[in-house]
Amino acid sequence: MTCNLVLKSEDSISYASGKAKFKMNWAQFLADADAEYKVSFSFITAVDNTLDEDDLYILALDNIGTLKTIQGGEFNSSIGKEIGIVYSEEPHSSHARLKADFSTNPPVNLIGRPTQDILEVAFRDLTGTLLQKTPQFVLFLRFEKINL
Repeated sequence: MTCNLVLKSEDSISYASGKAKFKMNWAQFLADADAEYKVSFSFITAVDNTLDEDDLYILALDNIGTLKTIQGGEFNSSIGKEIGIVYSEEPHSSHARLKADFSTNPPVNLIGRPTQDILEVAFRDLTGTLLQKTPQFVLFLRFEKINL
């Protein structure tokens, strides 16, 4: 089973300092509370001519639950929040925007249905600091149930 979720920054309940918050009812969206899901995404922002080639950010989902990840240099799985990288497309132009296609980041695994009713989408630089920009965006999340 596959479910798709579209999040638009203009529909968020708040959006500041690189973090957008969305109200979610996960029980209506993901039926199986104990399942494991592959999560992939596509992402695009509105045009922002202040972007340059140094604009590379990590897209994180806070309050999503447990993402199965292995941190570099470690041997054990840990709880992660990062789902991928968004990058500047056409920097230094009048068409610059942040973007990621489903094919540019591998899917991450989500263990069980999230229990929090607020989903936070956060943009961080490579040091983990929240991005201060708040470009309008559309995020497409795809949840594919893994049959174990």
